[in-house]
Parts: sequence; C-alpha cells; structure tokens
Amino acid sequence: MTLKELRKVHNMMQIECAKYLRVPLHTYQNYEGDDVKTDTIK
Repeated sequence: MTLKELRKVHNMMQIECAKYLRVPLHTYQNYEGDDVKTDTIK
C-alpha cells in the first residue's frame, strides 16, 4: 500500500499527514510522489 492509498483510506489531506508526521508539507509531498516505491507494504 502506498502512502497516498493509506492517506485516502483514512480520508486525510496531505497537510494533515504532514502535520501528523511532523514534517513540512513539501517533504510529505516528496515522500508520497516518490517514484521509487521500495518500502511499500504489499
């Protein structure tokens, strides 16, 4: 499961996830948009 999928399951916006993880929004967006998905849960 990707970060985006997990976020959508919990009906959260990117800014909410960023605040929860205590990272800047731009950093979270980079995590979510990362094309290299080596650490996703299957």
